[in-house]
Amino acid sequence: MKLLLDHQIFSSQNVGGISRYFCNLISEYKAIDPSISISLPISYHKNQHLTDIKHLIKDNNLSQKRGFQLFRNYQKENDESIKKTLEAKDYDVFHATYYDKNLLKYIANKPLVITIHDMIHELYPEFFSLKDNTANHKRELALRADKIITVSENTKKDLLRFIKLDEKKIEVVPLASSFKATKTSNNQNDTHKYLLFVGNRSIYKNFYFMVSSIADLLRQNYNLHLICFGHEFSKKELAFLENLKIKEKVKTNGKTDAELVKLYQNALAFIMPSYYEGFGIPTLEAMSCGCPVLAANKSSIPEVASDAALYFDPKDAQSIRSSVEKILSDNQLRESLIKKGYQRNDLFSWNKTAEKTMKIYNSLI
Repeated sequence: MKLLLDHQIFSSQNVGGISRYFCNLISEYKAIDPSISISLPISYHKNQHLTDIKHLIKDNNLSQKRGFQLFRNYQKENDESIKKTLEAKDYDVFHATYYDKNLLKYIANKPLVITIHDMIHELYPEFFSLKDNTANHKRELALRADKIITVSENTKKDLLRFIKLDEKKIEVVPLASSFKATKTSNNQNDTHKYLLFVGNRSIYKNFYFMVSSIADLLRQNYNLHLICFGHEFSKKELAFLENLKIKEKVKTNGKTDAELVKLYQNALAFIMPSYYEGFGIPTLEAMSCGCPVLAANKSSIPEVASDAALYFDPKDAQSIRSSVEKILSDNQLRESLIKKGYQRNDLFSWNKTAEKTMKIYNSLI
């Protein structure tokens, strides 16, 4: 099989969930079928995940470039590379990595697969710029695609709500944790316990309401902290924490996967207060590392975590606070969630994701 991917997500992300998704698939494809030919016509990129697996890609001449202006200078060259490859038609299936509808004119009648990770732009348009055309581009690709992969049943439901499609061309293929299940002795102690928040802190992630909901617990428990894995706090965020009088109780920590694994292993619990997730990989990451999960009872999160999480209403401050209090006081509950988390995580793997995705490709050839 000749599989064609494009540069879109690798040109726009240094690291990130979608680019990691495609790189995990590429690695598993080669393990499943070493004869598969994977073409990615891109000359320049800024993605660390791609750098790690570029040896698995045909015609490997990728060069990693960083810096916004430098990226802009090479974007035109990347655009021309994928257009020429599409026009040459020397591939069996094209799996677009994002939603550039301008590529549609070059595909002709060749099979097109797209993955829709979430419908956040459609559900919460107020969170995005008026110039953001993601929803429109996504619609155009979804209407043209021969197969659409959604990462959860909930995302499939949301997709059908916003775009009139033949349901038969939608396939649900769950994701997985990139971390191997690892038991830990857990180094939590009475002098420094922490909850862990992972990812960006945009509005739909509900970070600020969650923090304000547990602020009094952080103030009252001298040994309880909140650690955020991700970018450093902005001045506005620091002012927000200062206003709640918890600036010293909430910190950012870690940049690498290895650091994130240790944070999961030693956390009192991982907390995901999002209003919406297309899948929510961090829930599985936490489970694979023996970390209890506290999560919002919304969107795809219960579908992924099932009974291996303690749920709360993300819009109810008392509900969030109560879930944290239970984790603080009930060691038996923590151990039960850890055990269920390992069992739940075992149901997901990137190998399964890749096998299901390759089956979709083969159905189109």
